[in-house]
Amino acid sequence: MNEQPEATQAPLMDPKLLEAMVGNIVSTTRYFDVRFDHMAQKVDRVDRDVLNLRNETILRFDQVDKRFEQVDKRFEQAEKHLAEFKSDVNIRFDLMHRQMEQRFGQVDRQFEQVEKQIELVNKRFEQVDVKLDRLLERIDVRIDGGLRENRALTVRLFSFALTFCVISISGLFARMFHLF
Repeated sequence: MNEQPEATQAPLMDPKLLEAMVGNIVSTTRYFDVRFDHMAQKVDRVDRDVLNLRNETILRFDQVDKRFEQVDKRFEQAEKHLAEFKSDVNIRFDLMHRQMEQRFGQVDRQFEQVEKQIELVNKRFEQVDVKLDRLLERIDVRIDGGLRENRALTVRLFSFALTFCVISISGLFARMFHLF
């Protein structure tokens, strides 16, 4: 009803204005396109860096795993060396124990020989003691005999001396009283 022909209708926008707007929009769009392309390149670069970092991290973890395997091998070798060392030490201690037992056996035999010799020496001392006792008894008998003889001799000499004194005193008295 209100239809009018299109030519008679006034355009809503001026063509110059439309061109200016489209030109401005296109230039703004180009700016954003350039910015988005630049951002896309940066994102791609970050993705590559993250991928490289991930690959390097995986590589580092693989290297760390290898190093742990090497350390595990070293620990196994150290444990083997320690086990060998322990067995060597046990063998040495067993050998030393056997040698020590042999030495103690020799020392025990030597002590037994020394004890036998001491017993022989004790027997010899007992024999010497018995001989000394006999000798001392003989000496005591002789001394007692000698003392008896000496006593008898002393008594004889004393009695002789007393007799001589008595005779001398009697002679002295006799002279003093002019009996002789």
